[in-house]
Parts: sequence; C-alpha cells; structure tokens
Amino acid sequence: MTFTMLRTRMSKTLAGLTRPRDTAGLIRRAEQYRREGRFEEAGELVGLGLRRSPHHVLAHLLRAYLHVACRNPGPAKTAFAHVLSLDSHQPRALLGLARIALDEGDHWSGKEFLGRALKLYPDFPEAAALLDVINGSSLPKPTSAPGAVPVTTRISPVLRRTPAGGRDLALTRDDGSVVFAETEVSRSEALGAHAAQVLRIASTTLSRCRLGGLRRSVVECTAETAFARSESGLTLSVAFPRDVEVGFGLLAVDNLWADTAASAINALGVPA
Repeated sequence: MTFTMLRTRMSKTLAGLTRPRDTAGLIRRAEQYRREGRFEEAGELVGLGLRRSPHHVLAHLLRAYLHVACRNPGPAKTAFAHVLSLDSHQPRALLGLARIALDEGDHWSGKEFLGRALKLYPDFPEAAALLDVINGSSLPKPTSAPGAVPVTTRISPVLRRTPAGGRDLALTRDDGSVVFAETEVSRSEALGAHAAQVLRIASTTLSRCRLGGLRRSVVECTAETAFARSESGLTLSVAFPRDVEVGFGLLAVDNLWADTAASAINALGVPA
C-alpha cells in the first residue's frame, strides 16, 4: 500500500469517526460545508442523511440549494418541487423556484410562486423584494443626473486594467447597459444584464429590510467569486477564482474603482 493510499484511507476513517450520527446533525454539517463552498462533501452528507431519513424536508431543501450552487436548474427545480410535496408551506422552496423562473425569463411562474410564499408568510422580505423586481416597481430608471455615464460611451482601452488573476472586468449602468468591459465581446451584454439583476434584487431586499442601498457585493459561484462596487448609478465588477480571500477581492474592486471607473468618468468630463 502506498503512502497516498494509506493517507486517503486514514482521512476517510477519521471523517467517519467525526461524522454526526443523527440526520439533523448531518444536515447541519452539510449546510456548513455548503457555506464553505465544499459542495461535493455537502452532497455526500445530504445523500447519507436521506438514506437514513428519506422524507427529511431540510435534507431535500439543502439538496436543491446544492444544485443551484452548481448551476443545475433542472435538478434544482425537481428537488424544490419534492420539498413542496412533503411540505406545501415551505417558503424557501417557493422562493427557490421563483428565482429559477426569473433566471429563465418565466416571470409569470415566478409571480405565482412568490404570491404563494407571501400569502403564507406576509413578512418575507426576500420574496417581497423579488416580486417587486418582477413587477418592475423598483427597477432603476436610466437617468441623466450628474455622475451618470451615457450608454453609448466607449472608453479607451488604456483605462481597462483587469488585475492579475481577475477576469470579466466591467463597468455597467444600473439598467444593465455596458459602459466598457474587458472580456469576450459575446459576454459583455450578459455581464451587464447579470449585474443589473443582482443589483435590483439585492437593493430591493436591503431596502425592504431598511438597511440602505447596496454599495459592495460578493457573489460566490461554482468556479469563481464576483466582487462589485455600486455608486452613482454605476456598478464595477470583476471575478476571481472561487478560493480568493474576500478581503483581497473587496480591496481589489475598491482599487479598480479609484483607478478605472473614476478615470473613465473623468475622461468623459463628468464629475465623479
């Protein structure tokens, strides 16, 4: 037996010794792993929990979250629907289905799911905020106020400075229009639309919770983490590998704002 094989076997043995014995403990540990981005390990614990307790609602809900984190909308919808078959009043499952519907452009289904959730739980700020987004009541409106950058403006490439290890640097308006983007041309429009959607949902949720407007955001995806700064009707975003330190990413986006976004605005002769 090689040293590597022995170490792997010992690691699995130790993991088994420290693994929670009850289903609730397994799901708590799996949720911790999910928050840490350890999706494969979380999935293994959820699978073990469901083998022990096939109708455990929170286990099925966590399985749905893991599918969402891995960008598998089909299995995620199936898992959320199964949660509702076990507990038709589960608000997080209804919210999950609504978010997927919104991502797919199916606003009618999204409103149906959110309506059901809010009927059961009227004090559900995330659902209310997402419904506002779908209804368009809180969508940012293009403006010509001081600090706004014209949609048609294109900045000289000298101002585009994607940091080492970063990708998809973009400066976008709140309506999703792209001021400039350091990425593949085919991706720039999608980046703008995604930035606008994240900003709308997050800003509306914060507003409903009376927490003020969105200034900085961190969005963890399967393979990368996106950092953004929003100010004066603009959002500057850049992505790094998923395991990047949050502090590094936040500092990088602040530096980019001072070095890139501000320079772009100044180049247009518009006050920052």
